[in-house]
This record gives sequence, C-alpha cells and structure tokens, in this order.
Amino acid sequence: MTTDDTLPKTEMEAAAALIALRWPDGWNCPDCGNSKFSHLTTRPRVLACTRCNHRQSVTANTPLERCRLPLVKVFKAARLLTRKQSISARKLAEAIGVCTETAWSLGHRLRAGHVAESLQLGPQVQMGTVIGKRRPPFGKKKDMPFLAITILWDQQERMVALPGRPDSQGARRFIDRHSSAEIPFFPERVPLWLMMPVKDIIDRVHRSVSDRWLPFYAGAAVAWVRAARSGTQAMEAMLGATLARTTHPFRRLRPRPVAEWPNYKDWRYSRTQIAPSQ
Repeated sequence: MTTDDTLPKTEMEAAAALIALRWPDGWNCPDCGNSKFSHLTTRPRVLACTRCNHRQSVTANTPLERCRLPLVKVFKAARLLTRKQSISARKLAEAIGVCTETAWSLGHRLRAGHVAESLQLGPQVQMGTVIGKRRPPFGKKKDMPFLAITILWDQQERMVALPGRPDSQGARRFIDRHSSAEIPFFPERVPLWLMMPVKDIIDRVHRSVSDRWLPFYAGAAVAWVRAARSGTQAMEAMLGATLARTTHPFRRLRPRPVAEWPNYKDWRYSRTQIAPSQ
C-alpha cells in the first residue's frame, strides 16, 4: 500500500517511477531505437539518448506536459487525490504548497487519464445512476440542478462512468463503446458498495463541479472504486492512465505554433530594387 513514507523524495526517484509507469518494457529512443539513456543533471525528467543524444521528457505528449511543478509534488497530489476521502483544490494547494489555481489545474491534469478509458465490459452489464446535490454559488440561494453520474458495470465489477443521465439513444451508444451487451439491466437500486464512495465524492467535497469538468470527476471516482475492489494501487493507476493519455485537458495550454518571423533582408532588398525605378 502506498503511503506518504514510500513516495519519492527526490526528483530523480520521481522521474524513475514515472519512466517505469509509462514504459514498463523499457524506454527506446524514437530516432535510433537505443534503449540506454541518461538523465540531465539540471532536469531529471528529461531523458538523453546515449547514442544520438535525442532528448525526450517523461511527461511529453501527456496531460502533464508543460507542467513546471516538481515531480515530487505531482506524486504527493496524486496520493491525496486517490484517498478514500477526496480533497478539494483549496486543501490540495495548502498540502503541496502551491496556489489554488495551480492545484486546480494539476488535479484536472491527473484526472484526465480516466476520461478516455477504453475499458471493455462483459456481455452482461448493469446500469445505475448516482445522484448528488450541487452547491449554489457563494452568496446566492437558489435551487441548482442535481449532479448525476451514470455507472455501467459487469459481473466482474469492472465499471465505467458517464456524466449525466443519458436517454435511450445515449445509453445505447455508451454500451456499444464499452460492451457487447444487447440490453442492459437496470437495477431498482444501485449497490451500496458502488453508490456510497461515488456519492461521498460528489456530495461532500466536489459539489460545485460544472458540467464541463464533471467527466473528470466521474471517471476519477469510479476509477478509485475499481482500484479499491480489485486491490490495485489507486495512485499508480491514476498516474499510469494520465501518462497513457495523449491529449491535453486544456486547449489554451497546448503548445502554440511558433510565428514565422518576417525576412527583413528580403523586404529591404526588394524595396531598394523598386525604389530606383520609381
């Protein structure tokens, strides 16, 4: 079981742990295929090929790309986000020593791996919906729509989550993506072992989640339940799923294309050629 004492203490240990999670069979250089690499002294997360000196970051092309936080804090945040009682962005910021906006962004980066899961369920599936209360904005008293997470699970207790309450066509498309079942079974009551952990997460801590980011919290909540039932490490499952995802959750943080600088030499040359003829 992962505890605070077993977390990486240095950047080199954290980078080595991420390398083992992202490349279980070993890293290979994308240019020459060499499997031997060395770490940069000033940047432990960057791998340098010993043959062609090609450099690649362990977080490149993942949601953790362009994340300037130390990897030790990333591991500590993943540990806090995968506990039985989830943690808000404000408490997470106090725990790892960053501002609230940075903690909120880091939490969404780590939860992004559970959104695009390609988990396949068995032919016999069940579908249920967990309902939670939504917290109104600060200083306003009004009725807010409920938070709803639809969960699909099979006999082996494998499960995936879908935000909201889909209609018949949405449920059919959802089942076609994750199972080969023809007709799902709708139980009269969601099992207690599945309802309580998800309801505690969306009903106590994350009650102000918007519809845009609800898939992140729904996938993370169900992933925690799946890890607890199967006996796997929730923190390693979250980091592994995050490193396996190739799309970034925030479009504005994607690398922007470098603007092409104007060639002033050609501009001046053409102007000097045109000027005498005028």
